[in-house]
Amino acid sequence: MNDFLQNSQPRVIAGALITVVLLVSTILVMYLLWPEVKQFRKLSESYQMLQSAAGSSSGLQQQLQQTQQQVRDLSYQLHGDMAGLPDNQMESISSDVCRRYPGRRTWNWPA
Repeated sequence: MNDFLQNSQPRVIAGALITVVLLVSTILVMYLLWPEVKQFRKLSESYQMLQSAAGSSSGLQQQLQQTQQQVRDLSYQLHGDMAGLPDNQMESISSDVCRRYPGRRTWNWPA
């Protein structure tokens, strides 16, 4: 190494040092800085989406009302007229039906 430094021109040594510095800085940027930049961009996009969703809260309210209506409709389909009954009253009705028809093991409910 000492021989190389003594026999080579200063221009070659400067070129080699600049190359090493550029290579090390490129590696640092690629492995340390670039992942953070990508994560920042991703978070920035998420933030913009949340900001736009917060700005259009009337659409969210409408979606919430539609979802609640769908839940009410499904509850009515599942329970029929007994949809609003408390659990203990629903239990008493079902046990009353079972007492009235003790031999019935399976029920063929209409669809």
